This record gives sequence, structure tokens and C-alpha cells, in this order.
Amino acid sequence: MNETCALIRIQRLRVENANAVSGNLTWGFPPPSAFLGFAHALERQLDLVKLGGVGIVCHAFDPQVAFSRGPWQPGRFRLARHPYIAGWKKFEKGASAIVEEGRAHLEVTLLLEVLTELDEDRLNTLAHETQSVLPTLRLAGGNPRHWRAVDVLEWPEWEEDQREAFRKLRYRLLPGFAL
Repeated sequence: MNETCALIRIQRLRVENANAVSGNLTWGFPPPSAFLGFAHALERQLDLVKLGGVGIVCHAFDPQVAFSRGPWQPGRFRLARHPYIAGWKKFEKGASAIVEEGRAHLEVTLLLEVLTELDEDRLNTLAHETQSVLPTLRLAGGNPRHWRAVDVLEWPEWEEDQREAFRKLRYRLLPGFAL
């Protein structure tokens, strides 16, 4: 079984227009599988690094909804529409279709588990590589716009040291909701 060697921490990653519709009847925060897909895409971009699980801490969640004036009226998603005359339809009269997708802006801190043994130089270059790859990726269909910092934290080998490292780390993730 692979053990955690380090953690990549992407602090306060702001994602715009992430998918907020999970199914036919529910909407809300993007599913954890979207974050695993992000980690997989990042792993493919990084050289000789194997990533494992993903820790998600949500600091802000802003669904793009418009609320009605009544107290009991549900909110409605602000839906997008393509231009009136678009490309191959420019000779066809009529309005374009509405894109029925619920969107949300969110701010998260991600902890990505690194399963590959890394030396000190590789830890520093991994943070820079991750930072250069981030703008090219998508997260839950949304665009990562900006982030506070990307750093790689060495993870201790012994269980007591791991508990102490986690205790220090979790206070740096506040305020937020952990998934």
C-alpha cells in the first residue's frame, strides 16, 4: 500500500462558473468526483508524480441564482444564452437556445496527497510546476482564476508526528467547511 509522502496545498483557489447541478433534483456544491478528476488531470501534467486522495476545504460558495421577491419563492439559476446570431445559424431567424446549466463561484483550499518519494529540490520544483499548470486545468467545469499560494508540505512518517502536523495544518485551513 502506498503511503503519503507529501501534500500539495493549493490555498484559496477561486473557481468561477463551476457546475452546481448534481442531478435532476439536486443542486449545490460540486461532487467530490469533480475534484478527483482535477487531481487526475494535474497528475497527468506533472512529471513522475503520483497523486492520491484530495482534501477539500470550502471557504466560499456563491451559486449564481436570482431570488424572487416572495418569501417562499425558490431561487432560479441565472442561465446563459448564446448570441442571437451565432456562427452557422446566422441566416436562420430566431433566438438561440438557453444553456441550462447551474453555475457557482467557489473558493476552496485543496490538499492533494503525493504518493511519490521526493527529495528537497523536487519539492520546490513541484510547487512551481503545479502553479504553472493550474491555469490550464478545469475544476468541475469551471475556470481556476486565482489562488493565494501553492506549496508542498512534507508529511511525517510516524503516526504521532502525523497527528501533530495535521493539528497545525487544520488551523491554517480555517475558516472553512471540510469535505
